[in-house]
Amino acid sequence: MKISAIRKISYFLFVVLGMGLFSTCNDNINDYTKTTGSDASNDVFVEDSVFNFSIERIAGGGISGADTILAKFPVYSSLPAASDINVTLDVDNDLIAVYNAQHTTGYMMIPSSDWGFGTQTVTIPKGETCSPDSIAISYRKNLQNLSNTNGYLIPLKIRSANGADVKIRYEERTSYIVIDVTQ
Repeated sequence: MKISAIRKISYFLFVVLGMGLFSTCNDNINDYTKTTGSDASNDVFVEDSVFNFSIERIAGGGISGADTILAKFPVYSSLPAASDINVTLDVDNDLIAVYNAQHTTGYMMIPSSDWGFGTQTVTIPKGETCSPDSIAISYRKNLQNLSNTNGYLIPLKIRSANGADVKIRYEERTSYIVIDVTQ
């Protein structure tokens, strides 16, 4: 009889401990699902949506207005980062036609050989909501080469964001560099 009671108690303890272990595993699965993909709670975005530069072409062949074109801006997250978040931006020239249609403009594309990134990927450190470094893009050529009075557009878009519990905020993933040229 004593052996039967010990077996029942052992069986009861086994069931209770097993339930505790399975409920813990179930929580981890739910957390993993939340921290990946569209269910993530932390959004990554760019705050400045448009950088404007104006160049005026002078009759003698010179220019006035901007003397260089350099745009620098940080990347933000809506919540403090659960881990380091690496964010990469890239130029997406397909967005020029979309921008022109939405704003009834005729901006032109600048060839990729004429501009360059100083920094294309930045990190939002764990516990922070802003990257201490900035994305940097600049025009490498002489500004006199920009002669089309329709102006130019460089659309920058967040290409990737890697980290725990993070996703790209769709409506704030793009920034534009607008270069207006007058004569």
